[in-house]
Amino acid sequence: MKFKTLSIYIAIFFILNYVFINHVFASGITYVQEVAVLPTSGASPITFSPASNTTKGNHLILLASDTGSGIVVSSVTDTKGNTWQVDSTQANTSVASISIASVYLTTALTTSDTITVTLSGAGTFRGGLLEEYSGIATTSWNDVNASNTGADSTSMTTGATAATGQANELTIEAFCLQATATSFAKDTNYSNFTTQIDGRMGGAYRILTSIGTQNATGAFGNASTNWAGAIATYKAAAGANPASSTYQLVNYGFG
Repeated sequence: MKFKTLSIYIAIFFILNYVFINHVFASGITYVQEVAVLPTSGASPITFSPASNTTKGNHLILLASDTGSGIVVSSVTDTKGNTWQVDSTQANTSVASISIASVYLTTALTTSDTITVTLSGAGTFRGGLLEEYSGIATTSWNDVNASNTGADSTSMTTGATAATGQANELTIEAFCLQATATSFAKDTNYSNFTTQIDGRMGGAYRILTSIGTQNATGAFGNASTNWAGAIATYKAAAGANPASSTYQLVNYGFG
């Protein structure tokens, strides 16, 4: 009887431990919403407003495409004074350029605010997306990046990054095409944004669970067309690893 009672207590401990750690403490990186779809034409700089309100403490990831001779995004600002950074860029001569930028929202943006994106020179914007995530590190969040170019848009790769610094990270793939895209097929391991394609740009995201190099693929419906691709990874906030946390607590109590 005593053995049976002890077994019940142990089983209850395991169940409560799993629920408490996995559902209370370990939120990890989460896709929140699509904040804006950028204009598909316009000279630098362009200004736009969020389509929905954002949350303080979250991150925004910007994917932007343009055409210009070696021109990429050089800076991003907003009317609340948040500090943006440009993480990964790639230009394919004068026909296709892609950029990925990010910001930690010390102050939330609303639909009344504006965001300004500036290119490094004379160029024309060709579409982009602004996506919101929670659970990303508040400092030094960008980890590893890579970029690539090519001439066959039916078989694209972002190029390989160095190994990620931790298991729990977000990775973003983005591609820009020489012409207006007819369709975009993401890497099979990635998830679509709310808007899969905008103008000449397509992108997707993936939430990682293990350390390793990252090299995403993609394909536009436009055959044999010049393209540029980029990839960037973002570290999860400290402590967002439910599997390892549960393992340590269980082994501390019963190992």
